[in-house]
Amino acid sequence: MLGAAWVARRGDPALARGARDLIAKILEVVPASLRPALLDETLKPICLKPVASERLDMAVVRRALRDLVRLAIT
Repeated sequence: MLGAAWVARRGDPALARGARDLIAKILEVVPASLRPALLDETLKPICLKPVASERLDMAVVRRALRDLVRLAIT
């Protein structure tokens, strides 16, 4: 949950959406008695640095990895 919450806040739009979907799916299957612990705001990832804007489209990188295509990144 901590990793998914981090990605939901700091990932590119596609990864963030996937992380939010994952969190929703986890919450659907976790027993109700455990949900408060998973939703506890004190367990959320914090970062004191501002989120830097990405100049690299990570969707392109993921597609290249999936398709086994080499990328030149400068």
